[in-house]
Amino acid sequence: MELALQSAFGFVAILALAWLVSENRRAVAWRTIIAGIVLQIVLAAALLKLEVFKLFFLALNQVLLSLEKATQAGTSFVFGYLGGAPLPFAETGPG
Repeated sequence: MELALQSAFGFVAILALAWLVSENRRAVAWRTIIAGIVLQIVLAAALLKLEVFKLFFLALNQVLLSLEKATQAGTSFVFGYLGGAPLPFAETGPG
């Protein structure tokens, strides 16, 4: 609950700061701002609560892990032990 209050406070603080540094405070389109806030809240709720987004991000994570593994293999092949491959000699001292 504390993090939710902190997030809400930050959201309001950034909105207030933007209004304070505005050149023409009377010309602020509050309807557009409220629509943007509602859209952000709906999008955040969808991304955090819907299963389809969870599955999408888990699949994206697997793609990135595969890319990381391929990069590690390629780096080891090109740079040898400097790129993460096993040492070709016995290590005599720590580090």
